[in-house]
Amino acid sequence: MQGKMSIVGPRPHAVAHNEQYRKLVEGYMLRHKVRPMIPD
Repeated sequence: MQGKMSIVGPRPHAVAHNEQYRKLVEGYMLRHKVRPMIPD
């Protein structure tokens, strides 16, 4: 283990799943605006 980490962010869902969850979960699409990171 070298202590290195790869940041790739959340894996995107299929478009059909996005549409389904958008209707079920308030604010669901906000997840696409969050930048992947590790806080200091």
